[in-house]
Amino acid sequence: MRREHLILCLLLQAVTALRAGTLQGVVVEHSTGRALSRTAVFLTPVPATASSDSQAAKPVATRTGTGGQFNLLSIPPGMYLLTATRDGFFPGAYGQRLPAGRGAPIVVTAASQFFAEIRLRHRGAVTGRVLDENGVGMPRVPVVACRARMPLRSAGQGTADDRGVYRIPGLEPGKYWVRSASHALEDGSTWLPSFAPQGHEIRDARIFPVTVDADTAYADVSPIGGQLLPVSGKVTCDHAGEVVVTLSSDTGQQIARTTCSPSGPGGFLFPGVPVGLYELFGTFQDNSGAAFIELTVGGRTGADLPLADPPQISMETRMSGSFELAKVPIKLLARRQNLAESGPVFEITGKEGVIPPGYWELRATAPPGYYVHSISPTRSVVLGRRRGGTSSSDWFEFFIPPRVVGNIRVLLARDAARVEGKVVMPDGKPVPGAPVFLWPVAESARRSLKGVPQTLSAADGSWSFENLPPGEYRPLATFDVSEIEDEEMLETSRAPVTNARALQTTSLDIPLWTAPY
Repeated sequence: MRREHLILCLLLQAVTALRAGTLQGVVVEHSTGRALSRTAVFLTPVPATASSDSQAAKPVATRTGTGGQFNLLSIPPGMYLLTATRDGFFPGAYGQRLPAGRGAPIVVTAASQFFAEIRLRHRGAVTGRVLDENGVGMPRVPVVACRARMPLRSAGQGTADDRGVYRIPGLEPGKYWVRSASHALEDGSTWLPSFAPQGHEIRDARIFPVTVDADTAYADVSPIGGQLLPVSGKVTCDHAGEVVVTLSSDTGQQIARTTCSPSGPGGFLFPGVPVGLYELFGTFQDNSGAAFIELTVGGRTGADLPLADPPQISMETRMSGSFELAKVPIKLLARRQNLAESGPVFEITGKEGVIPPGYWELRATAPPGYYVHSISPTRSVVLGRRRGGTSSSDWFEFFIPPRVVGNIRVLLARDAARVEGKVVMPDGKPVPGAPVFLWPVAESARRSLKGVPQTLSAADGSWSFENLPPGEYRPLATFDVSEIEDEEMLETSRAPVTNARALQTTSLDIPLWTAPY
């Protein structure tokens, strides 16, 4: 029987191979047409309908050979998206019209012998010079590129070479500010962090547009001279250990290391710090103790850090509108925020968590049939953001004070809404494999949904979004963008507004939008 079963399996495989298509192609550099070897290539099936629980075929991955070529054999009939990725390049796809867009689906039949060329574009870069008061290039000055929006977050960095020339690679298309870091000169004078071309404030900063396959040149910065001040202090503790102290601001962060024991505090010094707002965070390397303070640097600044046990934060999940405990599993994620950057995302497990003090962002994932109504403190933990900060639109923000015993409550709701429809051409024909974005008009809904949901239209053009907070939404279908960051594109595309009602399904067809070049 085993032999007969093996023969039957081989026959079925042979029959399947005879009814399967083939797909060959090449991946090349867009600007030169040269082959890109060792590039990852992915073939992803488009589901038959928006409600499909599974896809008829499984995703396939391969890599190009030394000549940039790839071969995908025995592909079951269906619709597929063909994409390629490589370090230093934007993802590319077959049928991609714009650099920041997506690819169009490929129809594979049993008789298909398809050949596809995928062209990858380099990521953008900003280049320029760091110039002294005489217009001479200065070496070894760090330079940072930030997206031209608040809060300031570093998107890339570089260092001026021996002629003062810097280059910041790997940037997404968009608008950027360029800023030099504080720097000590040979004669003992110092430069303050300065925006290009020459200014302290954001209102003085020039915006530099970044595009693909190009360097945005002449982003020269002339730093402004000024005094850098020392920030020093002591770390006290109730047990011995290695301590990491981080001083952060919107211009970056500095790290110092020291040791601490009950018999003697550890000292730290940050010698060259510009005037401004800062956050100081200290922690044992094993996270057994931590401290956090905010300070304003305006003279010689001393700051003591008393390390204590991390705050004890209990977690509870309840149903919105009642005191009923939610007996359903959720996934609670957290990331630390300092003035310079976002920390790594990690999952909080169990009913109690040990979270160091400071500013945090939380989000939760609810099971099917529910949505996250809110994440809020019930005692000691503070809901809100730092002084002068701006709000995150897709995380719930918290401040956790030192030495606190607090509680965070996740409220779930059952009155979820559903929005569905089809992507259609002007003549009414369905559009398969199109990216569909659903912009929540209310900021609270964007936090609940962890940003802007997106999906792909199925082979029949259908799409759907479930487990939505009731409210207004703006759907947009287009191959020409990869994400939606604000409402500007929705206004340009005239995306409609639809009202998703509680416990109801809202249906509407949306036209495929083509972005202007």
